[in-house]
Amino acid sequence: MAVFGRYPQTDLGRLSAHGITVARERGPEWLARSIERRLFPDYLNDLARVLQHNRDQEQKRERRTYNAGELAKLLPGATVDHNNHAGTRVHWYKPYALDGVPTEISAELSIDGQTVYTLELRGVPIGLAGLLLDLAATPPQRV
Repeated sequence: MAVFGRYPQTDLGRLSAHGITVARERGPEWLARSIERRLFPDYLNDLARVLQHNRDQEQKRERRTYNAGELAKLLPGATVDHNNHAGTRVHWYKPYALDGVPTEISAELSIDGQTVYTLELRGVPIGLAGLLLDLAATPPQRV
């Protein structure tokens, strides 16, 4: 009889297939000891890695979702697009502006949700662009 360890769904990548072959005739106690001695050591190490990775990914997803929601609140009508574990994007589009140029803002959050790693602004007034560039060039104040 073959006994295999299985993993929960994960995006960790290719994992070792842990399995052993045992003789059913030897009885349940021998079978249990054999599984514990031969299957569990490597399988449980890999299972712990999978479970920790899945917890980390879930925390990152929750952080991205929360931060994207907070950014979207700043732009009425903004949409939030989630791309599984790859990233989260906040997008806002205004088809008209005072000068007739459409305005578009897009912010792509990092995988861990801690930073915006791409911020695109299109059709913004030159004054606003200048303020944003000045703000970006100013070193943060230490308190």
